[in-house]
Amino acid sequence: MVRLKEIMKEKGITNAQLAKTLGYTTVAISNMVTGKASPAIKTLEKISDSFDVPMWHFFIDPKTMLEQNRNESHITCPHCGKEICVSITAK
Repeated sequence: MVRLKEIMKEKGITNAQLAKTLGYTTVAISNMVTGKASPAIKTLEKISDSFDVPMWHFFIDPKTMLEQNRNESHITCPHCGKEICVSITAK
């Protein structure tokens, strides 16, 4: 995931801590952090809930999104190219 490592650093969470929280191996988390594997939506929801951030934060920095989309409520997924409707307010 594009911003998983960055958000983990912001939250002070290690691969081992996230693995324990989610019931995953540290190797699985490491693969997600390095981009070798992409989490399923269900996993992304679990990570989002554990970090208390909206899922879209993993794909674009909130500050960047606000700057680029001041009057818009949609962003484009960098992976699939689909338009995503987002709430600009932080969780």
